[in-house]
This record gives sequence, C-alpha cells and structure tokens, in this order.
Amino acid sequence: MVLLLSLLLSLGTVVPVAAQDSMVRDCSPVPGTTLIAPQVVAGDATSFALRQDQKLWGWGKNDYGQVGNGDIIEGGDQRNGQMPPVLITNEGFNQGFKQVARGERHSLGVKNDGTVWGWGDNQDGQLGNLSMGPHKTPQQIPNLENMKAVACGRFFSLALDEDGTVWAWGKNNDGTGGILGRGSEESYIKTPGKVKGLGGAGELDNVKAITCGLYHSLALKNDGTVWAWGRGNGVLGNGEDYPDEMYPVQVLNLNDVKSIAAGYGFSLALKNDGTVWAWGWRNYMGCLGDGLTDDTEEFSSTPLQVHGVNDLGFLEGVDKISCGNEHSLVVMKNDGSILAWGAGHYGCLGNGEQDDSSTPVVTNNISGIVSIAAGSGHSLAYKNDGTVWSWGDNHNFQLGIEDHDISIPVQVDGIPLLARPLTGLKVQAADGSGPQLLTCFAPETTGYKMTVENPLEAVKIAPNPVSGATAVVKLNGVNQNDGIINLAVDPGQNKVEVVVSESGKDDLTYNINIRRLRLADPLTALSVKGKADGSGSEYLTGFSGTSYAYNVAVENSIDAVKVVPTAVSGATTDIKLNGVPQNGGVISNLAVGWDNRVDIVVIQDDRTDRKYTINIGRKPNWKEGYENWPVEAQKTWTIRFNQAVDTNGAAQYIYVKDAQGSKVPLKDFIWSDNNTTVKVQAQSAYTAGAVYTLYIDKELKSAQGPSLNAKVAMPFKIE
Repeated sequence: MVLLLSLLLSLGTVVPVAAQDSMVRDCSPVPGTTLIAPQVVAGDATSFALRQDQKLWGWGKNDYGQVGNGDIIEGGDQRNGQMPPVLITNEGFNQGFKQVARGERHSLGVKNDGTVWGWGDNQDGQLGNLSMGPHKTPQQIPNLENMKAVACGRFFSLALDEDGTVWAWGKNNDGTGGILGRGSEESYIKTPGKVKGLGGAGELDNVKAITCGLYHSLALKNDGTVWAWGRGNGVLGNGEDYPDEMYPVQVLNLNDVKSIAAGYGFSLALKNDGTVWAWGWRNYMGCLGDGLTDDTEEFSSTPLQVHGVNDLGFLEGVDKISCGNEHSLVVMKNDGSILAWGAGHYGCLGNGEQDDSSTPVVTNNISGIVSIAAGSGHSLAYKNDGTVWSWGDNHNFQLGIEDHDISIPVQVDGIPLLARPLTGLKVQAADGSGPQLLTCFAPETTGYKMTVENPLEAVKIAPNPVSGATAVVKLNGVNQNDGIINLAVDPGQNKVEVVVSESGKDDLTYNINIRRLRLADPLTALSVKGKADGSGSEYLTGFSGTSYAYNVAVENSIDAVKVVPTAVSGATTDIKLNGVPQNGGVISNLAVGWDNRVDIVVIQDDRTDRKYTINIGRKPNWKEGYENWPVEAQKTWTIRFNQAVDTNGAAQYIYVKDAQGSKVPLKDFIWSDNNTTVKVQAQSAYTAGAVYTLYIDKELKSAQGPSLNAKVAMPFKIE
C-alpha cells in the first residue's frame, strides 16, 4: 500500500504594508542665498555698504541720483548729500547685489543672476543703452548676462563675465584716444562690447578680476599677470611714461598677483606673498608709497615695492588693498589693522592728521577689518563685527555722519547689524531620530530646496543658534513651536522659515522649500499564475491597488509562476525575486518554503516608486517534513491512501509525538472516501514553536491485507 499524504493549508489573510523607505531624493542650496563677504565702496563723494545678505545702503553725494534711493539732491546747502544712509535694495537674496562699484557720477551693481544694473548719470553712456537720465534708482543695463564683477572709471564702465572676458562701455575718447580697450576712437560707446586682446588680436581672456582708475583699467589674469589699457602717464606699468594704450598691455616685472586696485593716476598690486607693488604718477603727496614724490621723480612706469611704516624696509603681510584718487589703504593680515599713504587732506589717512605721507602710516584705533574702500578724499572700512567706519572728507555727508571732516575712524550709524548665522540646522524624522536629511546644509547658505519621498509625512526642524541668539521655526508663516512640520504633497504648502534673532540686530532667515513627491499611480491589477507561460490557476486573490503586501502559497508541484502587473499608461514596472530582476515576470525555480520574496516596483517620472511585495510559499513535499513551513496550532492533517484501509485498530498505527517522545492525544479519526482518507487532529491545540512528528507505522494494513510499504515519520513545527 502506498501512502498519499497531502497538506491542506489556508492561504491566510492579505496583509497590506507601506513598503516604502523614507528618503531624500534631492537636497540643494538655492543659488544666490549664500552670505557674501560684506563690502564698502567709496566713489568721488558717495558711499555704499553691502551687507552679508546682499542688502545695500548708500549715502553721500547724490546730485545725479548716484545713491540710487529715488532722490536727487543738488543746490541749497553747500554740504548737500544723502544723510543718513538709506537702504537701496530690500529684496535680499537672489535680487540684491553681490558686488557694487562707483564712478564719479554713476554706480553699478551685479546681481546673482549675472545681470548688471546701473544708476546715476548716463551722459557719456556709462550706463550703457539706458536713456541719458539721470537714473535715480537701479535699472538693468541691456546686453549684459552672466556677469560676475563690475568696475567704474570716471565716466566709463567695465564688467567681467563668467568666462573670464571683459566688457567695456561709456566715455572712450576725451582727446587722448580710445580708453575702453575696444580699438575704437569714438567719443563714447553706449553698447557694451568685449575688450580686445594684445595688439587688438582676439579678446582679453582668462581674467579673474578688474578695476578702474579715472581713465585707465587693469585686469588680473588667472596666471597672476596684470594687464592695463587707457591713458598713460606711467600708470599702465609697461615701461612707458606717457603713451596711451588702445589695447591691453602687460604690466612689466609683475606676477603671482592676488588682487589689484587703481587710483586717479597710479595703480597697486598685492602679491600672494603679502607684498604691495605700485606704479604710475607719484604726485606731490607720494602716491606710490616708496618714500618719493614728484619732486624727485614724477613717474614710475614699472612696479616698485611699497615701503614699510616710517620708510623702514618694505611693506609685508598685507591682505587687502584699495586706491582712492590720491591715497591708498591696505589691511594687514595678522590683525585686520589699516595702513595708509598718499594725500592726507581732510584726514583721509585716518592717523589723526591731515598731512600727506609718501610711506605708510597707521590708521588709528581700528582693526578686524574685512573690507576697505578709498574714495576721492574719504575712506571706509567694514569690521568683522558688522559695523561700518569712515574718516576724511565729509562735505557731502559721504562719511554718513553730521560732523565735518574727521581724521580718525568713526562709526557710521544707520546700517543695522545682521544676526549671526546658525551653527547647525537639522531636518530629521518627526521624532528627532535618524540621520540628517538636510545633507546640503552649510551655515553661510540660507536657502535650500529639498525633494523628499512620499512616505516622509513629517519632519522635525532643529536649528542651533549661537550663544545669545534664538531661532523660531515657521511653516507657511505660522510658528511651529515644536519644530514639527507635517508635509503636504502640494509643494507650495511646505515653505519652512527658520528666523534667527539677536537683540539689536536684523533677523537672519533661512528658507527651506520641501517638496513631498506623490506616489506613483497604483497598479490596476496584479496576477500570479501557476505556470511560467501565464496559464494555470490564479494564486493571488483579493488584490487591491492600495494594499502592498501579500502571502501566496502554492503546491509543491508548482516550481514556477508568472507575475503579471498591470500599470497605468506612462508607468513602468520592475519585478525582482529576492532582489534579482526577473525578465518577463517569470519566477522560476521556486524554493521550498517562504524564501521567495517578489517585489513589484511601479515607476513614474517625478514620483515616489510604489512597491508591492508578494511572499510566495512553496509547500514542501510531505517526505521533507514541515519544520520550515508554518503549521497552525489547530492543524488537521488529511492523509490519503491509494487503497482502502483496514480501520480496525488503525488508531494504534497512526499517532503524533512531541519532541520528548510523548504521544499527543488525538480526536477520533474521521474516515471518508471508502476509507482511503482520514483526518487527524489533536484534542487540544499544539504548542506554539514546538516541534512534533506524525507517525504511520508500516503495520497499518489495507482492507485487502497488504501492509504499508514503509514507516512514515513526518516532523512539523507549529508557528
């Protein structure tokens, strides 16, 4: 007699799970939202301070609208000018200026988007193709894109583009030839155009910095060389005292240059080794800083090293340089203090006197300087504590104070300090656990875009301000006291602000726009067929597009199935068995047991993948036992034989033992199908986790007399 034993298991219930990993798809800073190095800019008698957040304040002479606040101040009081400092741009990041320059009667600024804006006088085309003006507020200059720096001469302008080429426009010929470097002798050129290369060949390129004097220009190349063009008088540094140059020429004997500056008739270069070099017109006040005036030698047409304080040795350890019309300022690297030389009228050297000096003198009572600017007769400095200082000529309120000329630095009022940046800003899971999700954070950058996957329903924002500052988290303008942000799928509804406040300072605001993706559209159908060709019985019942996990049990005779997902138009699917792609959805060589995890991933552009999981259990052959197959505690075994069984005394040959060898009490057997089938069930539930063995002794006989071919011992484990 042959035993046919079959295991009839329930397929169980469908268990939906959100089988998605919370993750950040993209984190990037918003261009133009990085705090810049603060700047001061000094023109003829107009002043600017550009704060770290790109807000610009202006004051001083404003007879052509060059302050840019919408007013023109002329006539009346001999000391006419804008006072106190006025905020010019209030747009802040991505709209404020990243760099500003001043001419005699016009001003320029370059924005983060690479556009150039101008205001003030345009009689000589220094504002490009704008109308003659005057222009009292900043206006965009046409035909200039992708610019990163600007510079102003007296009545002309320069811009440097991202490719390292230089553009020029404005007054070009005042009787001495073309000074724009474009090879033209026209009186003025309103449309910006590229500066030519050496001898007029090609274009001046590989430039990283530009500056202008009154009638000449300098360009610093990436290789550390300096090039000059415009009016001569030795100021071009090419070994010639008087000739003007229509095209750029290289400044002689000068390399490894870090920065450049230009005055009325002289030029400066700062080398990487901290030494300063000067050339051009000495004038009677000693503009070159080498201890000589024009009484000794009128010009130096090649660079000379600037001397040290009190004419001792040479000036070293310099970090920054600036030229006014007839005086110069430098910042020392070690402590941020200032040295000055040249014309001392109005006290613009800041040493408490109004005398000229042909060698550097110490500017009194100031250090920690991060930016300097020398004007026609006044000087400005930006300190590392955010304050602005001024000294020198104040006829047009260019010092930003009511007093007359000042020969030592005084603080400019009316330019608010900015709260200090955060030291950290965490975006984490709503309970504050897990990794930092704002992976692109940097303290100096205040704008971010994040794209997060759909399962990330909420995050916690945890700012870390410096000592003495506070930080408040807002969502769409509403305070979130616990920092918890419940994310809407609509990207416009997740505008997070972190407002940093310090007493007596303007707030600094960080912005995080969080876009939570939608899920890919659900499958419309999902089938598991019992044959590789897609025929056979359907094993997946009760499918729902929003239920993500299923358990499917197949008979031992089924060693391959075909998984057939149906996605909406425009979506694709990816099918994997235990992480390995399965072409055509055919899952072959199914392992016995439940080690057959099938993942079906629905993919749609710009959405979070939707994943379904089917755990396919292939029943073992009864001879292998069921130790690795879940058996329920109330299990009823159904045993089929190929012949009718002699039921008399059969109970002594069919029994179940536990792991200790004790027999388990069974209910009375239920025979059917002409005594070829019997159901075996324990009187009480099996113990969870315990292992049992179902025995059928070979002494069991058929109704015709033959006994069982071999003894059966089938182990099983209760789930």
